[in-house]
Amino acid sequence: MRMPLIGMAIGAAMLSGCASASFEISRQDQIDDVERVRAGFDAGILAAGGSVSYPAMDYSTARCRWAAGDPTLAVCRTQRKFLNRPWRSVTVSYRRDAAGLWAQVDRPGS
Repeated sequence: MRMPLIGMAIGAAMLSGCASASFEISRQDQIDDVERVRAGFDAGILAAGGSVSYPAMDYSTARCRWAAGDPTLAVCRTQRKFLNRPWRSVTVSYRRDAAGLWAQVDRPGS
């Protein structure tokens, strides 16, 4: 009987930083965000006469909750796959931009 209670307490502690409403950010919305960021990087490289290519990467639907301390911040769990490697679970944060598009905010360099 004790083990389930401990597990429930740990789970509740992990989610205590998030509001209770859960929602999803689609695979395509995540891909679109990455492509917008890449387009910004690519513009400078291409203008300088360089070329750009990226390895294959895939995403699963992100399961998210609104952060309790910041109701505009979505804290999400998703999976990503790079080339032929196995799927990897990651935690990421997103905000909607002025156009209503999801933008990852915890990306290195952001």
